Amino acid sequence: MSEKMLKKITVAKSAKGKREDSADLVAVERPLTLFVNDFELVTMICSPDAYLELAVGFLISEGMIGSFSDIQNYICQEEEGLIRFALKMEPEKRKESFLRRNLASCCGRGSANFYFINDAREMKPLENSPEVVLLKQIELLHEMEEAAEIFRKTGGVHNAALAGDSLIVRFEDIGRHNAVDKIIGYSCLHRISLQDKSLLLSGRISSEMVIKAARAGIPAIISRAAATDLAITMAEELNILLAGFVREGKATIYTQFSRVIM
Repeated sequence: MSEKMLKKITVAKSAKGKREDSADLVAVERPLTLFVNDFELVTMICSPDAYLELAVGFLISEGMIGSFSDIQNYICQEEEGLIRFALKMEPEKRKESFLRRNLASCCGRGSANFYFINDAREMKPLENSPEVVLLKQIELLHEMEEAAEIFRKTGGVHNAALAGDSLIVRFEDIGRHNAVDKIIGYSCLHRISLQDKSLLLSGRISSEMVIKAARAGIPAIISRAAATDLAITMAEELNILLAGFVREGKATIYTQFSRVIM
């Protein structure tokens, strides 16, 4: 557990009309700014842990790189909250799409999904379609939650894990997207093949999660929460298995039913 992700504060708690002052732990959040080829791309708010994994996973999720070999060099300044990447190729098209999508979202306009759906339409369905043993995934999801120490102490973070026959790596972050990007970045940095792996989540399966999995090449997403309609549609088109409401030995299978071994 990273102590940097926790902060002790004094709080006043109320119970049955009575006040009691006590110490409590809260989740820490910090800004991380990414520069790509000397261009300030984005500032993300995240838990102060695994900055490089987060940044590399983010670049893969946004389609700006396909693998770590696309990075010429990088400088990670953790104390300053800065990471600078020099990419071998300038990702102008992807950068423009990313900026338009996020500008639209920030300004409250309705065009953000237009760019996002176009991103998905450019992607090809995953060719690998491994079977998934559902009871094993339920067991691993429970194992992920049991190991979620930051969540147990603060209730203020999300969980994500990469699973094969066992849990491979797990991250907690204040942002559910960040937790997934850390998984993808870690897999990239450690040259882990994702063609037969599952992405385990503590939160809902949204369309963004499906696109992240598709870009990384992960063929299955398993979560204890629900999936959205657009996530289900995209997953079916991209050949990704979705299972939600995984708890107490039960699950709801949304897509790719034939791949599930009950």
